[in-house]
Amino acid sequence: MGYIRLDERPSEVYHYTHRKNLDSILRDGRIRRMGDRECWFCASLEDTLTLMRATVMSEGKPYYKVGGSIGHYPKFVPEDYVILRLTPGIRLASGCAGCRRRLRDRRPNC
Repeated sequence: MGYIRLDERPSEVYHYTHRKNLDSILRDGRIRRMGDRECWFCASLEDTLTLMRATVMSEGKPYYKVGGSIGHYPKFVPEDYVILRLTPGIRLASGCAGCRRRLRDRRPNC
């Protein structure tokens, strides 16, 4: 699994985030990097879980933090995360989910 160029807009994508970010995502109708260098979207739920296993579920694994210093993933607490299923809007190609219409006033099954 890696970066791929999308020539066509997918019908849906998946994104995981901290539960604490959920209210602002629903309020603003958009996903921001929330202090990270990158913002990941996956083509399937299984790809999202694979990404999570390689990152946030890897307790103690080193990673590069914003600014280049080394951090280590803390203990994974499943209740602290949500996975969102999104219908991309027109701004996906510019790095933004553009899911305003779909996210506004909706809460996923958490």
